[in-house]
Amino acid sequence: MIRKYGTAPYKAAVIHGGPCAFGSVACVANELSKTFGIIEPIQTKHTIPELITELHEQILSVSKNPMTLIGHSWGAWLIVLFAKEHPGIVNRLVLIGCGPFKEKYLDLIMERRLNNLSKEEGELLIKSLQQLNGPDKDAALGTLGRLADKADNYDVRGCIQRVDKIGKVW
Repeated sequence: MIRKYGTAPYKAAVIHGGPCAFGSVACVANELSKTFGIIEPIQTKHTIPELITELHEQILSVSKNPMTLIGHSWGAWLIVLFAKEHPGIVNRLVLIGCGPFKEKYLDLIMERRLNNLSKEEGELLIKSLQQLNGPDKDAALGTLGRLADKADNYDVRGCIQRVDKIGKVW
């Protein structure tokens, strides 16, 4: 599934976070479409090779020209891996909220998240991380998602719009 914003020619693609954070970059796509055509490929596959193949097919279905790829969070990692495999169809990469590529920066993620949350929210984040292997892991994941949206994004004000695999917005 591909959402289209603005009109052809489509010059850029915004790639959602997640995996499975369908629609998490809809507000970015909508804003950029005021200037040029944008696509938002909805990633549905499960392995990295499948995701790269799916993204390749999605991009080629709308343009044969190199595109600017804008990736958020996990989507940023995906477009770096994608560009390595398909450099000829990538014009530029824009990485938003990308996780670190070097292990030495991993500790900074939690420090930054905790600084962006209240004390109570930080404690809830840590508790939820500890519950991921327990019987309430689904509830813990939901809490982590909510807190990560708040801690990892700047001024989203309700612009995050999720889409399930069949295109239903929630």
